[in-house]
Amino acid sequence: MQGGRMARAVGRTAIANRPAPRHKPRVPTVAIFILGIANFAFHKAVLESGHPMLDRVAWRLFANGGKISLASELLLLAIALFCAQSGYSAAAWVYAIYTVGNVLAAYLLLSRRI
Repeated sequence: MQGGRMARAVGRTAIANRPAPRHKPRVPTVAIFILGIANFAFHKAVLESGHPMLDRVAWRLFANGGKISLASELLLLAIALFCAQSGYSAAAWVYAIYTVGNVLAAYLLLSRRI
């Protein structure tokens, strides 16, 4: 089977028999992972702050110590990592903008400016 099916399968992906990418984009993936750690840290800090605004938002999001909101944060991180691994390096920029928004909101809540 050297010239048969095995030779044609090299360099192809299992999905839709498309050509495999020549390299995996590592920098966007690592950047998104580091930003994800920051997002989780700020999210957890806001949940533990006891800010009065948390009482006004939907209680379902923050029930059980905020597990549902942390799960949604994990889902966003997983989607961004998947996009980066699929070759969409713009996902890192979009996730970076999202992180800046989270950091700004966490700063305003934790410093009691709002």
